[in-house]
Amino acid sequence: MSIGGWNYPNKPHLNKQHKFSLVMRMDHLFNVLNDYTLVTCGNQIFRLIRARNDNDFIIITEKPIASGGIIDTTAKIIIESLELRVKHIFPNDEIKIELIESIKKDRSILIPFRKWELNELPAITAGAKREIWSVKTSASVERPRFVIVCFQTDKRSNVKANAICFDDANVSSIRLSLNGEYWPNERIQHDFKNDDYMMAFHDYTEFYSSYSNCNILF
Repeated sequence: MSIGGWNYPNKPHLNKQHKFSLVMRMDHLFNVLNDYTLVTCGNQIFRLIRARNDNDFIIITEKPIASGGIIDTTAKIIIESLELRVKHIFPNDEIKIELIESIKKDRSILIPFRKWELNELPAITAGAKREIWSVKTSASVERPRFVIVCFQTDKRSNVKANAICFDDANVSSIRLSLNGEYWPNERIQHDFKNDDYMMAFHDYTEFYSSYSNCNILF
């Protein structure tokens, strides 16, 4: 949220009424806008569904008091207004006629995009040295292109923890078995306690470049 003005420079910028405003790109919320970059016409409906509470969106730091103890603080985010800004393109008369003909004939517009699918393992077996997790994919027409594995410890609905940060869980190796093949082919060993995770970071940078179709330098 820092790129939208929520956390600039080091803390949320609130006015005297404890209100804030931010700007967010739509492709951060809807993945279809990352893949479909053509011009569209007609009416589009965006449905935003909020979570039951804001605990995964806020962080509350403990504040000790002089008499001892800690102040139990709560917070709630109230959305007063939403505004959608869309770039408009004004075609010439020739293109307008083609668009009108397409609208009259009610032609279907194919919008291919990559869909995110979340599979969650509630908990890892306590004390286990090895964990095998079987995940079933969708129909044959939908094939996975990327698999992202991440871990979190005691962060769900916890206002004292940062929900966007992940934990290494002291994992030493992860492999994916897909149709009898292993990815990666060579077992890679990580040691997060000794800051030996360069291959994991390298895989992340390779994924970002492939997914976004752009080359970046870290």
